[in-house]
Amino acid sequence: MPFLNETKTMSEFEDVMKKAVTFYGDIKLKKEQLEVLEAVYEGRDCVAVLPTGFGKSVIFHLIPYLTPQPKTVIVVAPITALMEDQLQSLSDKEISACSISMDGTFYNTVSQEDSCIKTVSMNHFNIAYFRLVYAYPETVTTNSRIRKLLLTKRFQEIVCCIVIDEVHMVSEW
Repeated sequence: MPFLNETKTMSEFEDVMKKAVTFYGDIKLKKEQLEVLEAVYEGRDCVAVLPTGFGKSVIFHLIPYLTPQPKTVIVVAPITALMEDQLQSLSDKEISACSISMDGTFYNTVSQEDSCIKTVSMNHFNIAYFRLVYAYPETVTTNSRIRKLLLTKRFQEIVCCIVIDEVHMVSEW
């Protein structure tokens, strides 16, 4: 789904980026991060192969804010500790995020009251509330409940991007 059409200009991308970073905090983006964000903004598929510690997470944390109305990014990640760290980090920045359990029956999010991770039934899941939704590869590829959710019209209207993080850790798709 393209974010823009060919009539958009570089200055419009720069304006959107200024707005996006206000949600994230004062950061200085590297050239490669900006190139990826620009590609996504232009509606192009892209692959970013960047070294550990480079700031790949910042890229997909900013993607929801590249659209006129904030949307949701699905982050497929195979490591529980990574997801939990990301949830805490995003909560500190007041960016709503959750991680869906491997069996798709519940999701975890950070409680605004005490900053602890809390578990909530998927019966209460509202994708529009979250800017980032983390899920295991197995959850999005083999869980029938989550696969049905991925195919709904509502989901397709809300989600602007799917990111595969730590892809080298995924042994089988």
